[in-house]
Amino acid sequence: MLDINGMTFKKDFLPTFLFIKDLQYFEGTLLAEYQTKKGETYVFHWCDCSDTLNRWLVVRVSKRSLLQFESGLSTLHNLLYRDNLDETYYLLDMDTNQEIKKCFLVQKVSLDIEYLPEEDTFILPELIFDENENSYPILIDKNWDTDDLASFPRKFIDICLLLKTSKNDIKISNDGKWDGGLASQSFYNNLRRENKDLKIKAIQYASPGYIQFSIEREIGLLVKENIDNYIENKDEITSTFKILEHYISHYELNQKESKDFINEHKDFFMEKGNELMKYFSEPSWSWIIKVSEDEFKAIKTAMSFYRRILFLSKRVLDKKAMFARL
Repeated sequence: MLDINGMTFKKDFLPTFLFIKDLQYFEGTLLAEYQTKKGETYVFHWCDCSDTLNRWLVVRVSKRSLLQFESGLSTLHNLLYRDNLDETYYLLDMDTNQEIKKCFLVQKVSLDIEYLPEEDTFILPELIFDENENSYPILIDKNWDTDDLASFPRKFIDICLLLKTSKNDIKISNDGKWDGGLASQSFYNNLRRENKDLKIKAIQYASPGYIQFSIEREIGLLVKENIDNYIENKDEITSTFKILEHYISHYELNQKESKDFINEHKDFFMEKGNELMKYFSEPSWSWIIKVSEDEFKAIKTAMSFYRRILFLSKRVLDKKAMFARL
């Protein structure tokens, strides 16, 4: 192992580290998250070894920085070097039983660069120990007002609920008149009652901060994919939505029971519903039609989905929110 340009000290002076999870793993831990009893976050990075010992670079970081790395939005080099909250590092030599044999305290400027990864090294999905973790983070920046902070998680969860329902091919209930407001919220409230496990797991409101949701990561990534698709095709999607909005308003369809007018308008709704949803990965227009009672209620489901994607996308475009991409 490399010689260390630092001071040695007794392990009794170390914080008590509590293992949280492996972050990168290949025939053994390469990178792991730990916490202290004070709630501080540390990462242990395997950086060197001898025949009998493994050496770990131990770095105190913010939870936000760690989530940024886990999300594929920042590099491992940034996490270990730029985002180190201290001007020092611990280097710990451990045996195969994880017993600490030697401790070093090294100044940041004195750390051998061989112990840091290349600057463009991101998290490797194939080495994520538990890639199906029931958690999805969104990083938040800039100033958020109270309405934004209240509305953003709810609209994100609404979209997740619809996508989860779509992936499980479950029939949805959207009975009654769709007036664009109360009926829409009632529809998502029904979905929420059937999926009580989807909720906020942790939140830190700051600039920067984060919101961590207790949802399948696959669903969270699908929301991001739909947001990216909207941003790439927003002119076409918005044009179709406005045509639908004007058409429904012109014929005052929100004030009527769909069974009284659907035959007259269903061809138009089928055409525009397909145009509105074709840019999104999921749900598909064919699925919305299949599980809805008629074409008008299908259109209102699609339009409610668009409104929520639009709301989240505006926060991305304003650089207020960054969605995990891994």
